[in-house]
Amino acid sequence: MISFLIYILKSSVCLLLFYALYKLLFSATTHFRFNRYCIIAGVTVCMLLPFISFDIVYHDDSAPSLPFYTLEEIVLPEQDTVGKANDSMTVGNRNDVITTENVMAVSAILYLSGAAVMLAIWLIGYIRMMKVIRGMRCFERDGAKWILLGDDIRPFSFGRYIVVPHSDYEKNSPVCIHEQVHVSCRHYLDDIFLQVILVFHWFNPALWQLRKELKIVHEFQADNGVLESGIDVTKYQLLLVEKAVGPRLYSMARGFSRNSLKKRIFMMSKKKNSKWVPLRLMLAVPVVAMVLYAFATPVTETGSLTHES
Repeated sequence: MISFLIYILKSSVCLLLFYALYKLLFSATTHFRFNRYCIIAGVTVCMLLPFISFDIVYHDDSAPSLPFYTLEEIVLPEQDTVGKANDSMTVGNRNDVITTENVMAVSAILYLSGAAVMLAIWLIGYIRMMKVIRGMRCFERDGAKWILLGDDIRPFSFGRYIVVPHSDYEKNSPVCIHEQVHVSCRHYLDDIFLQVILVFHWFNPALWQLRKELKIVHEFQADNGVLESGIDVTKYQLLLVEKAVGPRLYSMARGFSRNSLKKRIFMMSKKKNSKWVPLRLMLAVPVVAMVLYAFATPVTETGSLTHES
């Protein structure tokens, strides 16, 4: 369990750095498809980087103390040290070990409790939403399952289901195109992926922010699909304002959100960024190198760990 907590700590650091990079380099750009895959790929890399381990060889004993290796030495003592603890440890050392063990035990309990609560909230919300959706009459068209309701409902999509007012569907309103783009791009798979990661990183504000960034990118991408279908920008923006006035039906559903409305309207009017913007991703290379260095194990030229010399 201690090794898993160290992994979570390492991946959390990676997520914090990735969020800072994304916010600085790509958040305000109009490369919506690239931004979407950048977030998904970036989170995936953050989950995998802690598994990459290599040794850094030094020629003397003056090697710097690498932070995560030092942490592992503190909370993961060598087996022979543990075996000799009863014979060689002083009272002070025993107390230090007990204190460390207690801290790690409490941390593990708090972490697992938070993960369990997050998983329960997600599953309960998903099950309740599916019960509501499956209790409605629907029909399939263009790879989506359509549910038509009264005009008092705000359009939204959930998985492959699209819920829209009957009047919007009959006149082929832009909101139908918007929700169809969400389904055809399979944005719901991104949501599931990040929700699974959130179960393990429920405490990490960077991942919550990345999830928020991904949701707004989804909206940008759907809006762009509407405009590419030939809809007038001004008319569509007015429609967005009109649809955002109604109450939100379900918190887990994807719909027209007031919170992101200003950003979406602004992004529709923004000039397209240069096609070379994705090359900014190269700036992440030194950051990845720095992270791998922080995760490395220092050894002397003779092959022994520097901290044991």
